[in-house]
Amino acid sequence: MALDALSADSLGGLTSTTAAARPRLPQPTGGTADPARKAAEDFESVFIATMLNSMSSGLEAEAPFGGGNAEQTWRGLENEEVAKQIAATGGVGLADAIYSQLIEIQQGASR
Repeated sequence: MALDALSADSLGGLTSTTAAARPRLPQPTGGTADPARKAAEDFESVFIATMLNSMSSGLEAEAPFGGGNAEQTWRGLENEEVAKQIAATGGVGLADAIYSQLIEIQQGASR
């Protein structure tokens, strides 16, 4: 399954059920992405990856892969990619809170 095809259902419910009900802040329009929004989503992605790495640290390797250093490396990379997808599709709400704070700080600094 391609990572782009991940959905809340295929993630086994890892995304928050309230993410759909939570109002999203306006996304930038046009060709350029808002750097504050990207920074907030990147931070949330790192946070989620850290949680996923902690959750999977005690898992034992099973056939056909059998463990080893390579499996630990790939598991970490997989967790990072899953975390990016979770953050990009609403995440756990951390990006919205950080984005709001960044905008407030920027508006305060411009006065």
